[in-house]
Amino acid sequence: MTRGALGLVSLVGAGPGDPRLSTLAGQRAVARADVVYYDVAALGTLALAGGEGAQEWIAFGADNARTSVLRRAASRARAGARVCCLVAGSGAPEAAALAAVVAGVPSEVLLGVEGPSGAVVRGPLVALTRDVPSDLEVFEPLVAQGARLAYVPLTDKHATLGATRLEARLVAGGFTDLVVTSAHGVRALQRALVATGLDGRALHGVTTWALGPPTARALRQVAGLAADLVPASFCGDGLVALAREIGVTGRRFLFPAAAAARRVVPEGLAALGAEVDEIVCYETVPSPRAAELVAGALELGVALFAVASPSAVAVLDGALSELEVDRATITLAAIGPTTAEAARAAGLAAPIVGDPHTMGGLAAAVGDWLARGRAQAGG
Repeated sequence: MTRGALGLVSLVGAGPGDPRLSTLAGQRAVARADVVYYDVAALGTLALAGGEGAQEWIAFGADNARTSVLRRAASRARAGARVCCLVAGSGAPEAAALAAVVAGVPSEVLLGVEGPSGAVVRGPLVALTRDVPSDLEVFEPLVAQGARLAYVPLTDKHATLGATRLEARLVAGGFTDLVVTSAHGVRALQRALVATGLDGRALHGVTTWALGPPTARALRQVAGLAADLVPASFCGDGLVALAREIGVTGRRFLFPAAAAARRVVPEGLAALGAEVDEIVCYETVPSPRAAELVAGALELGVALFAVASPSAVAVLDGALSELEVDRATITLAAIGPTTAEAARAAGLAAPIVGDPHTMGGLAAAVGDWLARGRAQAGG
């Protein structure tokens, strides 16, 4: 925020309800703002665009007078703030109101995509809680079933001090196998390779294990490495079962891991006679906006939250406690049995479980749930 100088008011149309249909120009306006006034119906676009630099996020609902919101935005801009007003739909109806209240203040209008007949999509809302925007692509088929998607990342990933040890281990070498269990682990590996001036060639001759096709795909796209071994069952137990089948006695594994990760992989490999150097190089932390994002999703009438880890369940549970929400009103879709069990332990219903235990499997399970709901409504 620049003191003594006029700021800027950006009116951004978020589009018809699918955050992927928001414009890049609109997303950039959100990302650079000091203050964001946002329509709760545009929640997914707000989270997708980031807006982490904003000092304030201020929600308004359908009942709030848009002119009043725009007037407050203009006042903040006169004090030097870069203000973004994010509204559902194209933003065209609000553009005339903006012109009437921003006299003497720099402003811009970034219109969004029109929905069918200019309407905002109002189907069942599925909230995606991972901090991975590409999940929107995985769940895209649900839009054809009439669902809306909201990107409400409840967690962030932070590097730990172990990242430096991973760099040193890559330089020293001496391991026969590399195991990665998530795209986040792949990105931690790639950061370490770049930091040491290495690339995938440094792992020539090392057998690479990936926990599931999404991790193998990330390994190829991010680090330029092909996975040699991918277990048929996309979970830690499946990887250990594959190791038992082929034999790993005496092999030396390098395992870039997350803090508080399940012990199945390192302990299972060690029990089979392997030497495992597990390096905790990133951790999952709650998003500082978690309660606000959950509140927005609830106000929109969220049908279910899709959760992909016990840590996401824990953050959601904390947000619900902060908001004093009755857990009986919340439905979860879990990526696998471990996450479903964490949900049940928190008193949350998780009747939908992905099979296979991947984001694609979770999306398919949610699609089946939506189809059953339509069939029951039609019957």
